[in-house]
Amino acid sequence: MTTATWVDAGPFRTHLQHLMTTGDLTATEVAALAGISPRATDSLLVGRHGRPVRRISHATARALYDVRPQHAEGLRSRHVPAAESQRRLLRLLAAGATVAELAERLGTVPDTVADLVDGSLLWCPALLALRLVTLVRVQPPAVICSGAPQPAAAQRAA
Repeated sequence: MTTATWVDAGPFRTHLQHLMTTGDLTATEVAALAGISPRATDSLLVGRHGRPVRRISHATARALYDVRPQHAEGLRSRHVPAAESQRRLLRLLAAGATVAELAERLGTVPDTVADLVDGSLLWCPALLALRLVTLVRVQPPAVICSGAPQPAAAQRAA
């Protein structure tokens, strides 16, 4: 039987906070960047049942550590192919979202979303692509299209 290796959570909590600050990212966005569950980053930040998390799995620690501050910061200037983002946007629009709603939730202008949807852009900012991934993973299309406030925006503003 294999047992998980646990490590002290403190240094990784600090690293997570640093990544969030450096890249102006939410915990959920850092989780997507690291390839870990959003629950892991939320637990690391706010604890479980009102108690701080004192240890995390070695795998979670390694995944977080592998995301360097330069990577988080570089999301603003790096571009990625737009095809996958276009597919996600088209699915959200088909579910009833508007270009304006999506632009607001993604922290961009409606023209950028429209250009991605119509195929005018072959590349999109990596930060926009990451925010689109997290939006789709965290909220079902019905919630996205309802006009309800975006939790990620509130997290970034805090």
